[in-house]
Amino acid sequence: MAKLNLITDLIIRPLLSPFNSGSNASGDVHYFLSAGSFRTDRGLDTPQPASETNENQGGTDVVHDFAWGHNQFAKIDWIADNSNKYSFIAFNSFNFYQIPNLPSSFSPTDSFFTTNDQYGNKPLNWAPSTTDDTQSEENSYFQIVWKHSFSEHSFLQLAPYYKYSYVGIKNDLTNDLSAALGPVQVPTVRHHLLQKVVP
Repeated sequence: MAKLNLITDLIIRPLLSPFNSGSNASGDVHYFLSAGSFRTDRGLDTPQPASETNENQGGTDVVHDFAWGHNQFAKIDWIADNSNKYSFIAFNSFNFYQIPNLPSSFSPTDSFFTTNDQYGNKPLNWAPSTTDDTQSEENSYFQIVWKHSFSEHSFLQLAPYYKYSYVGIKNDLTNDLSAALGPVQVPTVRHHLLQKVVP
């Protein structure tokens, strides 16, 4: 993992707190802890081609491509006696990404958005370079393991766990709908006891 983060640091800048870990074995208790975080201006691959007419090569501009995230991991093993062992495992991570946009030099009338490509694929939908679509991801996991040995040949193990996963996508309604349907006006939303849409 440390090598992977080092490589990432060279490719995607800047990377903060690339990797922190600690471990210990003291008597009947063993533990391993790790944590990491990242922050970059180029989180996802940009969809930009080299030019409006060259779709076979990628461009170099980075538009709306910020990302950041962090993760933590912990494992604790406790040997209570010769017959009982307990393990505690916990993991958590969070990542945030801006969805990349095409540069402002691209316009809805470019052939990139109006004609099929050389492979017969339909053209992409154009969206303004100021479109603010984002995505966030969160994962949490916790497990307790109890192992009881009856003899050298038999044992009982219980391992209940809890897992939580979340993916949230935030759309820029004005720009997204304008790209698909033409200019639109998104109504104002006011929050009361009930959600009310005011035209």
